[in-house]
Amino acid sequence: MLTRLVRVAALMGILGPLAAGAADLVVISSGANAFADFTTSDACVTTTVHLEAGSQFVRVPSAVPQPSASTGAFIIITRMDACSGTTIALQGFSQDVTYTFDRLLTQAHLTGPIEACDPDTGLSCVTLSVDLVWSGVGLLGNLRNNNRQISGAFIFIAMLVGEARSAIVTGTVSDGTTNYTPGPSDAAFMAWVTTHEVFVHRQ
Repeated sequence: MLTRLVRVAALMGILGPLAAGAADLVVISSGANAFADFTTSDACVTTTVHLEAGSQFVRVPSAVPQPSASTGAFIIITRMDACSGTTIALQGFSQDVTYTFDRLLTQAHLTGPIEACDPDTGLSCVTLSVDLVWSGVGLLGNLRNNNRQISGAFIFIAMLVGEARSAIVTGTVSDGTTNYTPGPSDAAFMAWVTTHEVFVHRQ
């Protein structure tokens, strides 16, 4: 995952000449995200699935035009065959997905295709059809974090506020032959987070 400093640097690259000449850059981001872990086993094969999804809107007050909202999903699948001693891994990311949620974090829904390939070679790719539903359980928990970093002539300040709720996830992640998530998730959560970030170049 990108560090916050790298993330702001990436945003500066998107903003181009405007940010390059600015002494201060303010970035405000809001969005929903979720993750889920699944594990299934039969006589020989253990399959694990880790999936992350989210939708985020980034606002930069000094930017014209404003950066647009983005939605994406990331998946890792590992299948370990104890009988043959082999392991197969697939990894993929897609922005061609639909992620819907409610602000109270009672439910979320991810649908769409994700192309996943061998992470070492980039080959042996399959297109996964994803249709997963998060159902919130338990109480909302508050998220709070303040961070200040200094690196040379640069100061980075961030304030994060949000809420999170545990969830149970059900549905399918299928390559057309195998459903890799036949049972409910082992662990999952949903979150809504707003982050204010300030990037200062000390001159």
